[in-house]
Amino acid sequence: MKSVLNRKTIISLMIVFAMAMAMVALSATVSHAASGTYWLKINKQRNVITAYKKVSGKWKPIRAMLCTTGAASTPTPSGTFYGGYKARWLHMVDEHGGSTYEQYTMLVNSSTQIYIHSVWYYSPKHSAQSSKEFNKLGSRGSHGCIRTSTMDAKWIYDHCKVGTKITIYSSKKSGALGKPKALHSSSGWDPTDPVKGNPHFNMRKPVITISKSKATTVQYGKSYSLKSKVSVKDPNALQNITSRLKVSSVYKWNSSSKKWVKSSFSTKKLGTYKIVYYVNDPYSTKASKAFKVKVVDTAAPTISVAANTASRKVTLGGTDAVNAISGITAKQATGSRTSAIQTTITAPDKTVTKDLTYAEAKAFTFDQVGRYKITYSVANKYNAKAVSTKSIYVYCQSTVPTLTGMTYTDAVAAAKTAGFTVTKVEEYSATVASGIVISQDVTAGTKSYKTITLTVSKGTDPAGTGA
Repeated sequence: MKSVLNRKTIISLMIVFAMAMAMVALSATVSHAASGTYWLKINKQRNVITAYKKVSGKWKPIRAMLCTTGAASTPTPSGTFYGGYKARWLHMVDEHGGSTYEQYTMLVNSSTQIYIHSVWYYSPKHSAQSSKEFNKLGSRGSHGCIRTSTMDAKWIYDHCKVGTKITIYSSKKSGALGKPKALHSSSGWDPTDPVKGNPHFNMRKPVITISKSKATTVQYGKSYSLKSKVSVKDPNALQNITSRLKVSSVYKWNSSSKKWVKSSFSTKKLGTYKIVYYVNDPYSTKASKAFKVKVVDTAAPTISVAANTASRKVTLGGTDAVNAISGITAKQATGSRTSAIQTTITAPDKTVTKDLTYAEAKAFTFDQVGRYKITYSVANKYNAKAVSTKSIYVYCQSTVPTLTGMTYTDAVAAAKTAGFTVTKVEEYSATVASGIVISQDVTAGTKSYKTITLTVSKGTDPAGTGA
């Protein structure tokens, strides 16, 4: 309601406080305007107030509120103003003796006595509001003041200090956040009035939105944020109120009792959890929403090879030539998988032994000289498709036989029995008969000791030149 001093008298129910605040307003306007946290932009063509908040030095639109600005005959003035004194209830009397009461008021323009306030009441009772005037919110129709719902007036009263910048303008565009949908009143009660016992309180519940990209499963032991990708919006004011989101309770499904049991969330406990999100917004109402997430262990296990196994050599016929899984272990997040390892062995002669169990691999004997390729495979206990494989090589060597002094024919047979191949070098010898092995040398290859070089006597050099 517009209040012109020569036409209307304003009687505050807290007049002493109001006068004191008026004095503060005059002296504080400049300083508050320079350092204020909020800025109200009032679009009188669309009848929307957009509240901005200064965040990191920049103005960010945070809340939209329906309002009623001045009718064509009593227009609300345009311009930039700075909020003056505030009163919890204000009593206004016009030049015709009409008396109204308003909640949560803030002076906008002292020269024309323009205020921001709730829709007016017939008496200072919460049940005595003009429903007809409430239903005008979002359109013009006041005596010049800026009317809002009681809840929006309270939000401004609670957040905007004396000296808050107020810009009144006209535009076809509602504002940065848009225009909220109107509520309806028919009872004399403001449906947004937060007073305890309001029987007609009817604000829209906050909307909790859980992003489709929020993971519904989490790998055992990994970090998981319950609140990430969950947002909350107050549809009454198009305001993001995610900061008010809480996790009110957590339940875990008990497969034995077939019931949800109250619990705490942990990624180190397998199972399905029900997370209940909750928001209680003092400027709208309450809302809750449940979300299920499952802690799983479905990643492929890890196969580890001991350092001495990675370059393992065994001796044919020796005690070390048994056990193809020595030094090999496997585990997944929730426990060991070593006993579940399957082993495939390719022998030096290309014979393949497939899918040995752990016990079978442990009993395997290396019975050929040469390189064995061993491939280990193990699947996740809970996910057969998550498989890890790893291959190593084991080299089987034979004890080198003593061949010196043998005939070449016998030496080749003995070398072959021991798993070696022979390279022959002939030399003349003045003392050793032809065909006898004079000396032997084992060549160390990169894969195993497999070749023996035999030096064999050719007898006495007929030319007398010697060896």
